[in-house]
Amino acid sequence: MEKNEILTATRKLRDELPDLLGDRAADLQQHLDQLIPRVESDEAPANALLTEIAAHPEARRRLADHLGLQQRSATFGLETRSAFQPLPGQGTAIGAEEFVCPEAGCAER
Repeated sequence: MEKNEILTATRKLRDELPDLLGDRAADLQQHLDQLIPRVESDEAPANALLTEIAAHPEARRRLADHLGLQQRSATFGLETRSAFQPLPGQGTAIGAEEFVCPEAGCAER
C-alpha cells in the first residue's frame, strides 16, 4: 500500500465522516486536517493516518473499503487479499550461542 493510495482514501473518507461518526466526526476531521499535510511533505509516515483512523471502527471499515482491503483484526488490521502466509512446519530456534554482527568492523555482540 503506497502513501498516495492512503492519502487519496483518507481524503475521500474525511468527507464522509459526518455521516459515519455524527458529532464525533469533527475531532477526527481536525486531526486528519493537521496530519494530511505532514504526510504529504514526508514529515509523518502514511501509517500515522491509519493509526488515527483505527480508533473509530466505522471509519476504519470505510477506509478498508476505499483501499480495497479486508479487515483481519480489531486493531487497524488491514491486510491485502494476498496477505502474508507463514511457512509450513514448525519453526525452531537456531543453535548460535551468541549474536555477532555480520558487518565488518562492528563491535556489537
